[in-house]
Amino acid sequence: MSYNLNILSDDTAGVDVIGTSGAPAALSVADTYLAQTGATDVLNYRQVVWYPFISALGTATKITVKVEWSEDATNLAQQGFSAVSGAASVISSGEWEYTAVAGALPPIPIPVIAPNAKVSIKADIGTTTTCYVRVVRQA
Repeated sequence: MSYNLNILSDDTAGVDVIGTSGAPAALSVADTYLAQTGATDVLNYRQVVWYPFISALGTATKITVKVEWSEDATNLAQQGFSAVSGAASVISSGEWEYTAVAGALPPIPIPVIAPNAKVSIKADIGTTTTCYVRVVRQA
């Protein structure tokens, strides 16, 4: 009997996918997403947690994060939210909005639904906001 040990291990150190703690990325165009380059391979993991950090807030009043999924790392579909209203299910685009504060924002844990994932972040106004986003893949 053999086991796939990749499924049994966590990516506990995490990987910076937008900027780094030592070199945060600038959200230089107001209300425009800054996306990670490429996609994160999550094939052998069950959950992914994104940790957005705002290094310098600048004049931003709202930070928005979105997650997209892909089968082929190219064609992306945005994470959605589902709610039941009356007898109907309502699907909406999944975006996490935070009142802008400097420092760590609440983490975003999501079960893996496709082999690849991509995160993007934006600030509503201002040109001096800097950030980095770290992803941790969990078995």
